[in-house]
Amino acid sequence: MEKLNFIIILYTFLLCNLNANRFPVNLGGLFTVNQLSFYNQYWTSIKMALNHINSAVVTRNITLILNETEGMTQCDIGYAVKTFFEMLSKPPKRVVLLTNACQTVIGQITETATYLQLPIVSTIFSFTETDPSLAAREKYGGFFRIVPSDLMHNNVRREILQRYNWTRFGLIYQTGSQFTLAANDFLSKLFVQDKKYDLHKWEVNLTRSISYRMSKNTYEENSKSIENILNDFKARDVRIVIGNFNQKVAEHVFCQ
Repeated sequence: MEKLNFIIILYTFLLCNLNANRFPVNLGGLFTVNQLSFYNQYWTSIKMALNHINSAVVTRNITLILNETEGMTQCDIGYAVKTFFEMLSKPPKRVVLLTNACQTVIGQITETATYLQLPIVSTIFSFTETDPSLAAREKYGGFFRIVPSDLMHNNVRREILQRYNWTRFGLIYQTGSQFTLAANDFLSKLFVQDKKYDLHKWEVNLTRSISYRMSKNTYEENSKSIENILNDFKARDVRIVIGNFNQKVAEHVFCQ
């Protein structure tokens, strides 16, 4: 019994000593949400992931640390860049930036960090941004996403069309690089496949873009624009419609 107690005490001592000697690795966080929604939507998952990594055997010599309150910002380039450089000017040194910032903010920060070759933050991870334009490695060399690009959805769209033999369809997409690039890529892949196998299979009956303005005062204008687009599809008797837009626009289109 005494031997067992000694083993337990020794194990506890070694474990505490191991944790005490861990090397801290500080992560930066840049989050474009208000504080309440951040804690409701993201922080629980982030904290669980950090705890899981810190308890893993492969990371037993380091401890990942993230200050969840220092990088609260807005989807505004000037405000976000100011917050970013203020974060970098204060100790401790951050080696990775974790963010859910919008495309305009991420693009500017990553391009700046890549151009200036900032040694402080060499890697920027986004867990929300799917814009295909951020895949340009020469401009955004330090940017990595941990969610699939919007281009990846095009493979699924093509497979669904082929599975049900829907060869005649229409396409609605929201204006902006995130949705326009994905729409163009989708159509080009279909036509390249047609040309390669001499199928002449696909018929894109109608393509329309939505210029949606995110403002309370433009709701009626947006509704009229969507109504006109949907009437065009009805007039052309388009039964299969592929949509590519964000959640807010999707809700408006489906409820129109």
